[in-house]
Amino acid sequence: MRRVTSPGAFGKQKEEAYSRAILDAALYVNNNPRPFYFLWLIHDQLPDVPIWQIDKDKGQAIASIVSCAGDWFGATGYDTADADLFITEDLESGRLPAVLADERPCVLVGHWPCFYVNDEIGFQVLKTVKQRLDTYDPDGTRTLWMKNSEIGHYWMARRLSNIQLVPNDRQAEQIIQIETQFPTTNFTLSTDTVANRIQVNGLDLKQVQSRRNFRSGTYLTEAGKTYLAFELNQGQTTISLLQ
Repeated sequence: MRRVTSPGAFGKQKEEAYSRAILDAALYVNNNPRPFYFLWLIHDQLPDVPIWQIDKDKGQAIASIVSCAGDWFGATGYDTADADLFITEDLESGRLPAVLADERPCVLVGHWPCFYVNDEIGFQVLKTVKQRLDTYDPDGTRTLWMKNSEIGHYWMARRLSNIQLVPNDRQAEQIIQIETQFPTTNFTLSTDTVANRIQVNGLDLKQVQSRRNFRSGTYLTEAGKTYLAFELNQGQTTISLLQ
């Protein structure tokens, strides 16, 4: 079970039961404790990633992956197909710039007829949107391409992990401890501490000098703040920041 959707979005009427059924099926069929599903398209407000059926002790939950735009790829191949609705040529208008500026998940939705038949109009729109997004973010510092499962896992970790400062007697060291049953890749934190060395579970992160090189296993000091990225594993993670 890689993804779940409901014809006509009938699941909206009983989302509590719908999400429970999907999680139960994912556990039974694939032993997957943290699946996701598609149900909502939101055009007029910023999207979120609702998390349902949370069991923090077992590390179980299910994410609703919300599309931030309509199927403007053409749907059947004869419906609206317009790249400008996603992002205009000047990169300032359309649905996507506002969503990206607020650093929300920017999930697009399309249906197969417009990509594979009817002159493949949806595929042409998609290529234009991708080209414009590449121009919008030429050095890869404003966007990050992720799988739907990765979005779900990240939002679970973000919302369901316990993060706290650990008191210590060394003024030049700040210790952060994370307890979680919701692992994720490329987990990021920021702190007002300007750090000269950072360790995650005793292993040093590599310092980088630009956002372009900022990725898991590194940290970046910028404008009086420190940003760090690492693989968040299940259980306890201890972070040491040395000034």
